[in-house]
Amino acid sequence: MSGSQDEIIPLSDADAVLVAFGVGPANKAYQRWRTEYGFRMVDFADVLDESHFVLNVDWREWLQDAVDQILTQLATIGVAAEADLGDDGERGEFAADGRREAIKFVPSDDDNFDQVIRSVNSVIQAKGQYRKLRYSEGTDGWSYGLLPCESWKELESKAGATVDLLFMSNF
Repeated sequence: MSGSQDEIIPLSDADAVLVAFGVGPANKAYQRWRTEYGFRMVDFADVLDESHFVLNVDWREWLQDAVDQILTQLATIGVAAEADLGDDGERGEFAADGRREAIKFVPSDDDNFDQVIRSVNSVIQAKGQYRKLRYSEGTDGWSYGLLPCESWKELESKAGATVDLLFMSNF
């Protein structure tokens, strides 16, 4: 995780990020971890993970399960996408907006899920983007946040330093 686990994300920035990701103050994790100053970095991860726009992938993940979640998330932001992973469910094509990209994730091949997300991003780039959550670095999985392009721009204008602290757009 980038930064100290005790680092505080200011409440105004935290709220901007959480609103963009559809997590509000009524959320139990929000209520549990919020302080008068904001959120400790380590606690903020628990709150943000409550979002339907965060994709968490374990190193043992079956590609089909992750792709099903990606398709659902993309549909929520208005991106019509499809995937054909063939019979084994470990490799195939991902398509949206008339573009296609090959995808593959086989845990026994030591594949990195970042490559799958880079392929997805390349076909959805006009409408949305997944960004890698820095707090997943050094873990046995991967975490990404999805927002429409306009929402990323708005969020960067409201809380740019916090967005940079939390997310990687180039990974």
